[in-house]
Amino acid sequence: MKNSSNHAALAFLSLFIFLACLTGQAYSCRISFDPSPVITDSNGVATLRVTVLRDHRRCDLGCNEIRIEGNGVEIVRFDPWKDDSRKAACTTSIVVRLLKQEGTLRVWRKCAKQGVSEGSVKVVRKKTR
Repeated sequence: MKNSSNHAALAFLSLFIFLACLTGQAYSCRISFDPSPVITDSNGVATLRVTVLRDHRRCDLGCNEIRIEGNGVEIVRFDPWKDDSRKAACTTSIVVRLLKQEGTLRVWRKCAKQGVSEGSVKVVRKKTR
């Protein structure tokens, strides 16, 4: 009798852990910007670094699958992505020019495992005195 109750408790615990893993939110990657927010110089130009950390170390997507869009921001220069497989990260440096008072730079990619991951950063003009 005691043996069967141990099996039932173990089965219940296994089911609980399995369901917890299913409901836990996981992203295909984490996107960060340095600096954040981006503050331009007096000409409306700024340089920033973008890092994409892949949560799935054996990701099928390469760094070139990452998309960058600007709203109110023009991309002046975009360095090729550097793939650091040891850290499961893609990094690049971008020079942007602000076309309005403020804008947004959006970085995203679509993963077959977890859907769309995206990050955005606000770009603002340096305040002059």
